[in-house]
Amino acid sequence: MSSSFPPLPDRSELMRFFRSQIARRLQCDPAEIDSHRDLHQMGLQSIDAVVITGELEDYIDREVDPTLLLNHRTIAQIVDACFEHPTE
Repeated sequence: MSSSFPPLPDRSELMRFFRSQIARRLQCDPAEIDSHRDLHQMGLQSIDAVVITGELEDYIDREVDPTLLLNHRTIAQIVDACFEHPTE
């Protein structure tokens, strides 16, 4: 049975996406974003997480759990969760 969803970007592309989105909100260079650092400790607000989740849905062309960025504290954890539940 084939999935009706397009394939996910690879992990490195998703990492770049999240670094870019988070850096824009924190007003810093994406290279400064550590994928293993707690996003809330870096200053990411809940509203930012909700907006980024919506942008992720547009980027990967599928629905995403609205609590994704709230339930996973680092970019690495978020990317892992994307691959654990690719159709949600």
